Formats: sequence, C-alpha cells, structure tokens
Amino acid sequence: MGDTAQLVSLLRGQFLFYTVGADYRTALELGQQMLAVAERAREPEYQVEAHLAMGLVRLYQGEFLWSRTHLEQGIALNTPASPSRQAFQYLGHSRAMSFAYLGRTLWILGYPDQALRFSEDGLSLAQTLAIPMTLAQAQGMHTLLYQVRREVALAQAWAEKTIAYTSEHGFPYWLTLATMSKGWTLAQQGQSNVGDPQFSQGLAGYRATGAKLGLSWLLALSAELAGKNGQHEEGLRIMAEALALVDNTGERYYEAELCRIKGQLVLQFGVRSPKSENPSPQPLTSSTQVEAEAEAYFLKAITIARQQQAKSWELRAVMSLSRLWQQQGKGKAAQPMLSEIYGWFTEGFATPDLQEAKALLEELA
Repeated sequence: MGDTAQLVSLLRGQFLFYTVGADYRTALELGQQMLAVAERAREPEYQVEAHLAMGLVRLYQGEFLWSRTHLEQGIALNTPASPSRQAFQYLGHSRAMSFAYLGRTLWILGYPDQALRFSEDGLSLAQTLAIPMTLAQAQGMHTLLYQVRREVALAQAWAEKTIAYTSEHGFPYWLTLATMSKGWTLAQQGQSNVGDPQFSQGLAGYRATGAKLGLSWLLALSAELAGKNGQHEEGLRIMAEALALVDNTGERYYEAELCRIKGQLVLQFGVRSPKSENPSPQPLTSSTQVEAEAEAYFLKAITIARQQQAKSWELRAVMSLSRLWQQQGKGKAAQPMLSEIYGWFTEGFATPDLQEAKALLEELA
C-alpha cells in the first residue's frame, strides 16, 4: 500500500501541473494511469480521486457525458467521508469536489435542478468535514454555478461569502475567482464602474500566475463585459485570443458559448473578427454582411453544443439565432427550432435562460 500511495501521489502532482497549464491531453493520460493504479489496488478512496481527475479533465475538454460518467462512478463508491484521506490537495476532498464538479457538468447537460442539488451536497459535505481548503473550494464552485446560471443576486451573495472565507484562510486562487465573480455580478447590475475593474484586476492576477485552466471561459466573460460597455472592438480582440486558446489547448468546455458571444459582438460592432495576420477588426460593408457573419457564429455554436450534448449551451445559441431571425422578420422560421430545444427540458423552468426562452417563444408564436 505504501508504494501505491507514493505512486498515486506522484501521478496526482503531475496531473495537477498539466491540468493547471491546460495540457489536457497529458492530464488525461495521467488520470487514466491514476485510475488503473487505483483499480489494481482495489482502493476505493484512490478510485474516487482518479474518477475526479478524469471527470475534471473531460469537463474542460467538452466531453460532458464522459465527465458525468466518471464523477457519478466516483460518488457511487462506498468510501468513508473522512478528512484524513481522499484529500486531492489542489482540488480538495475528492468526494466533496466530485459533487461540486458534477453539479457544473449536469447544468451544462441541461439538468439545472439536479445540478444545484449536487452542488449543495458538495457544499454540505465540505461543511461537515470542516477542511478549510475544501470548504473554500466548495463555496467557490457554488458561486460559479450561480454565475453560469445567470442568477446574479445569488452569485453575488456566494461570491461575497467566498471572498470573506478565502481572505480569512489565505486561499488566493479561490479568492481571485470569487473576486472576478463579484465584479461580474456588479457589472450585470449596472455598476460597471466598480465591477469591471474588479473583474479585470482578478483576471490579470489569474493570468500572472501562469495558469491556463478555464482561461477561455474567463476571457469570454471579459469580452462580454467589454461589449456591454460598448467596447466591441476590444471584446472581439479578447474573443480572438479565447478562440485561439481553444485551438491550442483543446479546452472546449466553453467553445459553444465562445462562438455565440462572438456572434453577438459582431452584431453589436458590425465587424469581421480579427485574424492573426490582421489584428484590427475590419468593418463590414453592409448590415446584411454583419447579420450573415453573426448567423454563422450562432449556427456554429448550435452545432458544437449538439455534438457535446450541451443542452444549456444549445438553448442559449438557439435563442441568439432566434432573436436575429426575429429582427429579420423570420420569426416563424425560428419558432420550431426554439420550441424543440425548450421542449427537451424537464426541469429548471425558474432559471433565467428557460424563462427567457419561454417569453421568446410566446413572441414568435
């Protein structure tokens, strides 16, 4: 068992190094090695840890069904919820974090209520374990779930709790993410003069660490904030960086949303996206060209979301396309597509996305 523990510890350290650097291919190989070692040893606690590793890397690769499978398999293992072991250092207690990451995965797959329940289960377990690092992470993940759900008031409340807790215990990574989340919530509530600098400062701090994990998502949020303030050219430049990061790292977790946001910025600014050989966006010559390019990005977002079975991303992309078609007088053509994706959902009807989809369907009818 001693040799196994040392091997798992070695693989864990390497996995975390490559994951934080967004080298997901190498991280996946290390996760597979961890799982093989754990299964050979027939050690459930190591198996939970290995499934968490696999679930995490699959999540960021955009392989959401695989992520769900690994996280559920880890949770299903009968292991004691003790603080003495199952501590995946950077990721915290393996079981608690499996609940938290499963919550994020389930939301993307289109199960908002189940997602919230699993996130709450992870938070409850973290509170019971009373391991400061794990509680900081569980609170941070809960904050990020509310952020991605666009439940602004709840995201702000949890961001403030996480900021207070991580400041007290000295956890800079989660303090940075919580600070960015609070900045985002303030900007959504019309306080851009406070929220935008807070978000930008947090993003700069995150980038300064050299970490690339989830960076495409953070850049997308930054681009959205730029567009919200009328800085559409800056938003498009940020999006070009985010999409290049997707190509370079294989971080496809937020890829569908990146394409959708790119389409929104194109509509707002009326420009073609910057290319590597020409970093300045070039104005389009007509509204028809603008709308055609935006439509292409929306359709690409829908295609990616469907390939990933990411129903929440698909819903957002279809809504963006439907609004464009509605403005073009093609609302009747949009209605069947929106009706189909909205009709797929069986829960989460109180969330902002589904409420907006319902209202838009009524407008298109």
